[in-house]
Amino acid sequence: MIALFRHAIIADLEFEELRRGELSARIASLAERTFRTPSGDEQRFCVRTLWSWWSAYKRGGLDALLPKERCDRGVPKVIAPDLLEAAVAARKEIPSRSTSTVIDILERQRRVEAGKLRRSTLDRHLELAGASRRRMKTLGDKRFIRMLFSAPNQFWLGDYHEANILFVRIPRERFRTVHMGAIIDHYSKYVPHARWYHNEQIATLEDSLKKAILKRGLCDKFYADRV
Repeated sequence: MIALFRHAIIADLEFEELRRGELSARIASLAERTFRTPSGDEQRFCVRTLWSWWSAYKRGGLDALLPKERCDRGVPKVIAPDLLEAAVAARKEIPSRSTSTVIDILERQRRVEAGKLRRSTLDRHLELAGASRRRMKTLGDKRFIRMLFSAPNQFWLGDYHEANILFVRIPRERFRTVHMGAIIDHYSKYVPHARWYHNEQIATLEDSLKKAILKRGLCDKFYADRV
């Protein structure tokens, strides 16, 4: 029943040969529609889910649209007591520390293999141990600094925005993710320079900053994160 329901949603995609751009547009259109499920509920499905159904159907036909049985169903997800103790200690050291940061600390200490400990699993155990951020009343307790400037060029920000819009033919035909790198003046909100790049590496940031300086002169301070 579920496989037939999923096939009914993506059925229109197989009746004609579509280029990838046209296929993406069709799938995006399907993601905006509401469907009545076999249980009688109305539900929408995201683009990622529809792509996974379509890819599975192309590989394995109708059988590939059957729900996959989880291999760990019924197996409780537990972590070793010493690992939980180390996680609680890391949280209590800095109560506002995020679970992702706690996991990173445990991985760096070689207490757990990278990628093996899930945030949801650790969150549940920290909650039971009384060491969740909610229980320690630090959730949402972020500090903000209000920055005020009196003139342009006192403070610039560098940032990126990505979009999957570039179609390249060499070395093979495909859509490629491109990244808009922009320099923004904090005071005036003016953008001295912005352009699309193939990545978010330091070289593209330096290129944006250099061209912004050539256009608008030196700034007093510049900030960019995650580069």
